[in-house]
Amino acid sequence: MLALFSASLLCLRLCLSQELNLNETYNLTTVLSGQAQLSKFTSYLNAFPALLSTLSEANVTILAPSNNAWAKYTGNDGHFANDTNFLEALLSYHTVQGVYPLTRLQQDVQFLPTLLGKGEYANVTGGQRVGVYPSGQDVNFETGVKSQSKLSTPDIPYTHDTSVVGIVHIIDEVFRIPIVEIPTATEAQLNDVVSLQLVQPVDQRLVGFLGPEADWTLLAPKHSKGVLPTTDEESFGIQEYHFIKGQVLFSYNFTDRREVTTLNGKNLTFYVAPNGTRYVNDAPIVDSDYLIDTGVFHVIETALDPRIPNAKPNFLTVANATTTTGPSPTGLPISSSSAAAGKSGLTTGAKAGIGVGVTLGVLMLLGVGAFFLLRRRRQQTANVSHAKGKPGWAEIHQLSDDKAPREMQGESSLHEIHSEGTSGLGEMEGSQGARSRRAGERGQLYEMQ
Repeated sequence: MLALFSASLLCLRLCLSQELNLNETYNLTTVLSGQAQLSKFTSYLNAFPALLSTLSEANVTILAPSNNAWAKYTGNDGHFANDTNFLEALLSYHTVQGVYPLTRLQQDVQFLPTLLGKGEYANVTGGQRVGVYPSGQDVNFETGVKSQSKLSTPDIPYTHDTSVVGIVHIIDEVFRIPIVEIPTATEAQLNDVVSLQLVQPVDQRLVGFLGPEADWTLLAPKHSKGVLPTTDEESFGIQEYHFIKGQVLFSYNFTDRREVTTLNGKNLTFYVAPNGTRYVNDAPIVDSDYLIDTGVFHVIETALDPRIPNAKPNFLTVANATTTTGPSPTGLPISSSSAAAGKSGLTTGAKAGIGVGVTLGVLMLLGVGAFFLLRRRRQQTANVSHAKGKPGWAEIHQLSDDKAPREMQGESSLHEIHSEGTSGLGEMEGSQGARSRRAGERGQLYEMQ
């Protein structure tokens, strides 16, 4: 019901735009005869009554070359308009399935199926495609070897039993039916692609598939990559990794992270970079949507290698690398949390370590202080016990180095003699003079507190 309503609205809009009387019949023959610039196209179409009948009743869009377009036409890969079978295929290729007024063609890039079905000139399920490229108010069509045609006169509707069933758009160039891959690449001057293809050993499995099998997507590399194969079987596996069987995928079908299975059974992954560049595995897709007789091929910068697991484009590798700031002194990677801590100061672990160290240091200083305080008290007690009948502090210092202080007074005085790791108090056992001289020779240090 919705489709019928939409068709009725389309019919009304088209008829009003062309000032058609809905009570009159404007069949395809009448409409074509009224377009002087389509006389050549009309004469060709009339030579195929079955095709004319189909177009007259079906919901189609006819992309009709003007007389000037036919005058410039020099044939299609050895085929000419006087070749009956080829001409019928060519006219079928100018007919898109479905009704596409100008407003629908202006919406976005799309590849629309035509009436050129499987046969001598095409092997694509649902009909060979034609590319539609809108550019502002203009619309360009792209066909074999990226040949271009421009829509010059849009939206000429025609009816069947007073209902609009089709539209005619006039174009300025005759379409070119897509051909096989290597001749397409050769004519498109994809020299790197051709050279790399021609040096590969012939994979008979591919040869057997590409002829009778329909619907292929080929990924054609410009340059080889990595370690070259050492055997034909290894080479065949790499070649088959570039063929997707059973799917005709155009560039807008390459959505981010989409995976597809190749002829050799392994998967490929498509990626879309933030700037819109598309990749397959780690290879940039540098040129897209070359129509061929069995589907489409795309040009990639470097060959794909099924021997390299999880190959990804550089922009993903760079994004992952930003989580680290470089190698650590141990050679291990630095985590993003460590890098952030490094930028803002010490890490949490380092801060905790310093806190523990400071605490231990304070405790050690307190312990040393207590140790020397205890020694001083013991010294004072010893001085009192030796005060009678023994040399005083003055006599002891007179026997030592002249540079040493002559007298230290006060009960709070603390005397340390440091010599090669030894320390002594003012009290000495045995021969006091001898011990004082040895102390002076080693350089006596006195700390007063």
